[in-house]
Amino acid sequence: MSLKLPLTDVQKGILFEIKRFKGRSYYVNQELLCFNTSIDVSVMHKAFTQLIARYEVLRSAIVFESHHPSLVIYQSINLPFEFYDYSGFDNGEKIKLFNSFLEKDFADPIDLTIAPLMRISMFKFAENDYRVIWDIHHIIVDGASVSKIVKDLFEIYSVLLENKTNVSLKTIPYHEAHNYKNVLDRNEAKNYWKQLLSNHEISSFLPCSNKKNVVTSKKNIKTLRIGSVEYQGIVDFINSNSLTVNTLLQSTWAIVLSHYSNNDNIIFGSVRAYPKNITQNQVGLFINTLPMSFSIDFSVNVIDFLYKVREQGKKLRDYVMVSLNQIHEWSELPLDVPIYQSIINYEPFSLNKTLAESFSEIPCKFSSRLDVPYPLILEVIDDGESLQLDLNYETEIFDQGYMESFLNHYKMILLQIISKYNKKLIELPVVDDATFRKVVFEWNNTAVDYPLDKTVHQLFEEQVEKNPNAPAVVFKEITLTYRLLNEKANQLAHYLLQQGIAIEDRIAIYLKPRPEVLVSILAVLKSGGAYVPLDVNNPPERIKHILQDSQPKVVITETSYLNTLTDLIKPISLVKPLIINVDQSQQWNDYPKINPLRAIQSSNLMYIIYTSGSTGKPKGSLIEHFSAINMALSCSQRLKIVPKSRILQIASFSFDVSVAECCMALLSGASLYLIDKDYFSPQKIVHALEQYKITTIILAHSILAALPEVDLPYLKVIAPGGESLNQHTLTYWGKNRLLLNVYGITETSVCSTMAECMFGREVITVGKPLANVQIYILNKYLQLLPPGVIGEIHIGGYG
Repeated sequence: MSLKLPLTDVQKGILFEIKRFKGRSYYVNQELLCFNTSIDVSVMHKAFTQLIARYEVLRSAIVFESHHPSLVIYQSINLPFEFYDYSGFDNGEKIKLFNSFLEKDFADPIDLTIAPLMRISMFKFAENDYRVIWDIHHIIVDGASVSKIVKDLFEIYSVLLENKTNVSLKTIPYHEAHNYKNVLDRNEAKNYWKQLLSNHEISSFLPCSNKKNVVTSKKNIKTLRIGSVEYQGIVDFINSNSLTVNTLLQSTWAIVLSHYSNNDNIIFGSVRAYPKNITQNQVGLFINTLPMSFSIDFSVNVIDFLYKVREQGKKLRDYVMVSLNQIHEWSELPLDVPIYQSIINYEPFSLNKTLAESFSEIPCKFSSRLDVPYPLILEVIDDGESLQLDLNYETEIFDQGYMESFLNHYKMILLQIISKYNKKLIELPVVDDATFRKVVFEWNNTAVDYPLDKTVHQLFEEQVEKNPNAPAVVFKEITLTYRLLNEKANQLAHYLLQQGIAIEDRIAIYLKPRPEVLVSILAVLKSGGAYVPLDVNNPPERIKHILQDSQPKVVITETSYLNTLTDLIKPISLVKPLIINVDQSQQWNDYPKINPLRAIQSSNLMYIIYTSGSTGKPKGSLIEHFSAINMALSCSQRLKIVPKSRILQIASFSFDVSVAECCMALLSGASLYLIDKDYFSPQKIVHALEQYKITTIILAHSILAALPEVDLPYLKVIAPGGESLNQHTLTYWGKNRLLLNVYGITETSVCSTMAECMFGREVITVGKPLANVQIYILNKYLQLLPPGVIGEIHIGGYG
């Protein structure tokens, strides 16, 4: 004889998930009982058998008829019970065999069509060391039911062991509770869920660090305990504010998810129990995991947010029997987009404590695990004296250190809520004191004693003194030594001074790549001016905007661009600048070759380079001498620039990378090689690398990836930047070379961080800050975020 029942909405939801992840052992509870006493195996077997006789649901299975599943309760079934004697093995072998069995068992699904939906494996380790693995499917029982069954098991076992007779236990009719239907207005429920989930196009999730954002069955657990003193503080707080522990836990979860996802719209799953009047003395699946959704306003008081969470929790009672599938349909989210990806579950009891108090003669430690297709689950066990926080996470998504930090962060926020409940949410710290000190004072301890009180041209002049005859700039057949470059720059600088150039006057440079560009830049700096580079290949509108915005007092150009420059200047509102033609250098060839005596400070403006204008009009970035010096000397150290280095100047002079190329070379005594941009191509770059035996290049990732893969034995250092670097490019070009991933923005003097790229790393980072530069990852409220959390990069220091 058998009894057929329709599946509840919650059971249908679980069945849907099982079919979706076919072949995986999702929703199988693996309960482990470790006994520190001698156990009579036959009596334990009999105790389990009597449990099955008592509870109808333990004799059930799922039957499919015409694709319509039903829950069938059988009158009697055979209990799968296996016994393994490991007592003859040494301790190491026992543990190895048992752990292997445990993992294989956990990965083994339970056939839903064969009753009972459970299996038992018992092990003898020693005379006073027995272990029981009890697997039971979640589609028929919840956590509270498991605890009740285990307590009944101990009671039955104790009586059987003492009296050796059957225990008289009343059979509990499961079908009465199973068939319970709460009064629910489905239109009201539909409107509620649609409104609650209207702001959530995607579920709240966490950054994956260097892991894959995929759900697998590879799980791990981190545990943290909140002790008795802190627990009493929690109890006092909730009692005085008419709250519950669960509300406090859920509120903390929402805040921490917001911190870690950098999103104020938060959604997660919360486990809710059916009304007690239908589950009392029953075992079965009487819970549901329902979405909780919040748009967190961090300007409100902490206590007000807790009350908001409390009210939503109360509202969920009305919809506890609505399936997640139905809610998903109402939410109008795509079926392949989960409503939530994290769950919090509060267990207001400790089975271990109950067993220790009620069955002290049978010392046992109970543990449980359940695999569900969600990557992050917090289970909180309340034993009345402390809280145990168990954080279950996907190891393919999160690494151990990240999860340890997350759990510590959760505890910190929970305790901060209690102590600062009258403060605003924004006033809760996002990181603890130890993390703050590590990030601010340890990781950002980048101080290096550079000559930041000097100017760029002064440091160049020092190299002239050290290496006067060394090649400074090479272009085709032209080579300018450090002495010759300095003398030419000095003559033009004296000429500029005679034209009345004042400190920080803007001087535009409109030249194609040639040695005179470097002469002009140095001359502008020596005169006290700030240079504004113009790319001759840029669209006229961009050049007009830069001229209009910077208002240069002088424009340095060449004969071939005189007419073009006149046409560019004519239509814009600009005080007519002095035009200097470098092809008519006879105008200043008789000027002094000595360094001009000019009181220029390192804090004076060195150059203005304009952004791309991708977010609007191009904006000028004003960079002082000390910033460029700090960047150049730090980069030179990282890129191992020495006087014998040969740097290929690839970037346009209107692009800030050119500042790094020029300054690294000329402030280190190295040689800078120019190439003709009129014939710019990957093949031409490789030809120049071969012809000039270049040792160092800085270039965009895309350009590096486009270069022909040829042997370049002299090329020792490559510093790509500007775009993401792929593994193939790293593997080929990084072989036997120093390859540094460079990151920075125009506003911060070229670059702010560098990372040495190592083989075997899945993730290529932007690295560590340069000397005297600080990097902070902040949220939109300018709060320091925990390591590994996505936020905005904020750059400080001499960048």
